[in-house]
Amino acid sequence: MAYTPPVFREGAFAGMDVPLVSRSTATGGVTWNIWQNYLVADATVRGWSERFMDNDQANTQRRIPASATVDFKLSGEYQRFFWSLSVNNLLNALYYDYAIASSFTRGASAPIRCRAGPGW
Repeated sequence: MAYTPPVFREGAFAGMDVPLVSRSTATGGVTWNIWQNYLVADATVRGWSERFMDNDQANTQRRIPASATVDFKLSGEYQRFFWSLSVNNLLNALYYDYAIASSFTRGASAPIRCRAGPGW
């Protein structure tokens, strides 16, 4: 669990919250070795508090809402072979974690999701 007061210390926005930084975040998990490392279950809960959108240094726009997700993984290993099967956001929580504030989106949020990585 972490608490971070995301406040500008000086300048034109002194005292305002820094955009995209949650005041509170928490992660908790549990692991169960079901059968001698052949079968292991992991569950993780992640949560975060609301935060201001990117480009909203004046803190005038609507905030990105607080949310939480639950992830689950089954895995195991046998000699030199290992395997895993995981499900992120198991409960299908509807959330977004990025939005940009602009003069064209006054009071409205514009969710943007990005994913990148190699594909084989």
